[in-house]
Amino acid sequence: MKPLSILLILLMTFTSCSKDDKANNEGSLSTPKTITVGQAFSGQIGSHGVSYYKFTISSPQTYSIILNNLESNLLVQLFDDMNYETLLNTNDDNDGDGQVIMWDGMSAKTYYLQVNEWDGKAGTFTININVY
Repeated sequence: MKPLSILLILLMTFTSCSKDDKANNEGSLSTPKTITVGQAFSGQIGSHGVSYYKFTISSPQTYSIILNNLESNLLVQLFDDMNYETLLNTNDDNDGDGQVIMWDGMSAKTYYLQVNEWDGKAGTFTININVY
């Protein structure tokens, strides 16, 4: 086999294995999906994908952000700004019961969630954001 043929085969194999399943991701950096505080939200994510969400709170209190019914291992991050630069809290501990972020003293404003899937299993989950 010629070296060019081997290189093309390796390149095609690597490219097909490294694609994330973007069709199942929700939202984007510029247009995150909106979640309503106090209402369960059914989310989804692609294999090795990233989904983006935002929510607005009207009064400063302690809030819980809970992801349940997980079909894959997720990293959940809470950000203070739409540029996803100011990380407030994070959770990557999936113990089977879901993942929880607690945040005390949230001001009345819009916050942003980034959910990363990192074990290669596309799936769904439920997000609940409530006053604690």
